[in-house]
Amino acid sequence: MTDIRLILPYPPSVNHYWGTKVVTSKLTKKAKGRKRLIVLRFLTKRAKQFRNDVALHAIEQLGKPPELRGRIAVIVEQFHGPGKVQDIDNCLKGLFDALEHCKVYRNDSQIDELLVVKKRRSAVGRVEVTIRPLGE
Repeated sequence: MTDIRLILPYPPSVNHYWGTKVVTSKLTKKAKGRKRLIVLRFLTKRAKQFRNDVALHAIEQLGKPPELRGRIAVIVEQFHGPGKVQDIDNCLKGLFDALEHCKVYRNDSQIDELLVVKKRRSAVGRVEVTIRPLGE
């Protein structure tokens, strides 16, 4: 199988990918009316929009995503848009989850090799991803 190459929008940072909400819940009668805190984690609107955008780009560029099943190597080239300086690793989890969600591969645990490269700034941020199947 040949390499898969995708040009995608720049992912939201991990700080903007997951949201947290704390809710209270009454405990049982044995707990005498005390409440407990429950922490809920959820995808933010930005994360959901990014997942949809990745799915659209993947279909546009690949047709039907291949859902790779074996071990893979991934190269991520980051082209930061205007604005503050980005940490090199801050966008990876959202990017990998979105690629999994749109079925480019089954699970990001398949990634055995990873190279992340910061490139020059561009007018609009983007990432260029190359996925290479590895021999078993």
